[in-house]
Amino acid sequence: MKIKKYIELAAALILIAVFTAEIFGAAQSGCVALDTSFGTGGRTPFYTGTGQAVIQDASGRVLVTGSINLPGDMVLARFTASGALDTTFAGGVGYAAHNNAAGGNGLDIGYDLAIDGSGKIVVVGASTGSTQLDMAVWRYNSDGTIDTTFGTGGVFTSAGAAGGTTDDAAYGIAFDGAGRILVCGKSADSGNQAKMTVWRLNSNGTLDTTFGTTGYVVYGTTASGNDIAIDQTGKIIVGGYIFSLLTSKDMTVWKLNADGSFDSSFGTGGEFTHNGAAGGSATEDAANSVAIDSSGRIIASGFSSDSTGYNHATLWRLTSSGALDLTFNSTGFNCSSNIDGLTYDDSINKIQLDPSGKIVGAGYIYSLVNASYDTTVWRFNQDGTLDTTFNGAGYKTVTDSYTPGVHDYGYGLSLCSEGGILVAQKINTSLNVLKLKNSCEPAVTPTPTQIAGVRAGDVTVYKNVINPLKGDKAKIFFKTTAGERVKISVYNNRGVLVSSLYNANAISDGEQYIVWDGKNDNDSQIGSGVYIVVVETTHYNKSVKVVVVK
Repeated sequence: MKIKKYIELAAALILIAVFTAEIFGAAQSGCVALDTSFGTGGRTPFYTGTGQAVIQDASGRVLVTGSINLPGDMVLARFTASGALDTTFAGGVGYAAHNNAAGGNGLDIGYDLAIDGSGKIVVVGASTGSTQLDMAVWRYNSDGTIDTTFGTGGVFTSAGAAGGTTDDAAYGIAFDGAGRILVCGKSADSGNQAKMTVWRLNSNGTLDTTFGTTGYVVYGTTASGNDIAIDQTGKIIVGGYIFSLLTSKDMTVWKLNADGSFDSSFGTGGEFTHNGAAGGSATEDAANSVAIDSSGRIIASGFSSDSTGYNHATLWRLTSSGALDLTFNSTGFNCSSNIDGLTYDDSINKIQLDPSGKIVGAGYIYSLVNASYDTTVWRFNQDGTLDTTFNGAGYKTVTDSYTPGVHDYGYGLSLCSEGGILVAQKINTSLNVLKLKNSCEPAVTPTPTQIAGVRAGDVTVYKNVINPLKGDKAKIFFKTTAGERVKISVYNNRGVLVSSLYNANAISDGEQYIVWDGKNDNDSQIGSGVYIVVVETTHYNKSVKVVVVK
């Protein structure tokens, strides 16, 4: 990433540092702050390397992947819910490192990770082969040991999907309803031009040759798939970029059918492209992350370049048919240019929807005040506007070093069930996970009449691991008072609404229950994975986790 030099502004920056630092601080003060109960002052210990993705498991432990050491080993680390290395993981070390997956003994790196329905951890990324980077997929058991039943010794690698001999890489992962692994990324053709690529693996780590014609699909010239999701109908959504006439990089979303063919009802032949959100032309726009809301609309995040070539954090929302949704910020996108008035080169690298449908994103801004890139978390309303109830401004910037030229980038994001926000970072040359505490939404203090016979937190689940194919059902117990409003919803681990189980007034006092059979609102069986059941009443909002296996 090119670091800009603002020599002509040097004198002005002295004044900015003196006279606007206080203003900048005021804009950042609010209800979002580092959670000092996590790790050391809200951060995990530092390691040489880079953090790329972070998730929580069903027990609230924190998993992060990226790369450590030089030239680079893929790392999978697990921390306790309080941010300490989990010494019950990976033979007591707390992290597993793997190199030489593709045989080249160079860089190995994880870019994304997910937990399958059996609790195994799948990491996707890249590994150095004999002459190039190969796309790589690793699978680990829940205790941090590599799963030797997967691929070859726990690893699957692929080179030359597009016919070339240069770099291939995997950037995003999703599971379909049959538990197969979908991976997006890029593969180089014989002319060394990257093509957007989607691979599908069977659960044993072999290519699923019923997908496309060979187990993968390649498309475009100088294109990349940066993130992937499965919509409520089982179709595959990929976000990334494609070069248009080799003069500009356009933000792109593709939609594929379950067999790997492009969905011709979406956009133009299964593809939607857009540039110029920030006002530039013949510049660089890209989607780094995608999510699907409860209405099937597609939200993409990334950046868009202005007329001078600076990147600005951008959100887009598309209809399910592949057109800009003009009910979203009136244009179909929100380009949050210069959010603090003093920033350039911003990007939202990962998004997730919270249980209320708001959009939370993690990335970075370039601050002229600090002369560095700083990790930033944004929150947007469902209509695409910045949510100013979040930290008073709609965003929170965390500066880990005020030393000019020392940069920290937010790459991965995971929303915690209790409301915290986890971000995987690269701080200069170090891997880190930080946790933010969000106290923006005031707690509701129930009156004595509201809580008569009811205790906040009285939400439990019977049979929290279910196999719907065997007729298993989860029974969610909760306590209410007669007449109060009760809403019960199921979300996947990306924050997408899967099922609205109940939304009505309680008919009686005391303990109630509702049954979930592992189906979505379309009455279709959902895929394996960890799901969050959220129970909202007049006086409490609690969640429980249900694991679906097949």
